[in-house]
Amino acid sequence: MITVDPTRNFEIQGQVCTLVCAPIPSSTLTVGNNRTVVAGVTGKRIRVMGYDAQGDAGISTIVFKSASGGTALTAAQYIPNGATAGLRYEKAIVDSGYFETLTDQGLFADITVAAVNLNLYYVIYKVV
Repeated sequence: MITVDPTRNFEIQGQVCTLVCAPIPSSTLTVGNNRTVVAGVTGKRIRVMGYDAQGDAGISTIVFKSASGGTALTAAQYIPNGATAGLRYEKAIVDSGYFETLTDQGLFADITVAAVNLNLYYVIYKVV
């Protein structure tokens, strides 16, 4: 699990953005396409700064997308089975982030094999 200080801010295009930590349970990220991870915000983008994930009952894959049925932001990421091995897939929080949605679009995911437990660290900012 990634440890986050109580308040962490990032500056993006001159805006101070506060890091949000969102635990997303496997009941939300079940097997299927176009699972909502973070709802879109009008006029803003969602930038993923880091995350960790664990398969609920098997080795799974996750592909992050901008909008439901939208552009893939990542290739398939293999997520270990946390139910038996206790392992997690981690992307440490970095200042530049890993990927972001298009303006006005939410962050979605396609999940295969098994549901995924996800801790997502992200910021929301307005494109200027």
